[in-house]
Amino acid sequence: MTGVGLGIGQGPSGFSRGSTARLRATVENAGNQNARFFTVSFYDGDPDLGGVYLTSAWVTNEVPAF
Repeated sequence: MTGVGLGIGQGPSGFSRGSTARLRATVENAGNQNARFFTVSFYDGDPDLGGVYLTSAWVTNEVPAF
């Protein structure tokens, strides 16, 4: 699976420490089988280069292989 798009929602006044942000991701399945029941994790930066973990979301919708 690959993350294709990532969006961070922001209110009219921007972000401030301790405020809430909406994270959105588009996931594509580059495998050869449909995928379901997996976790998507969000990081501030590249996790392989020390990016800070933000949160995870459990995905229950089926993502078809292509």
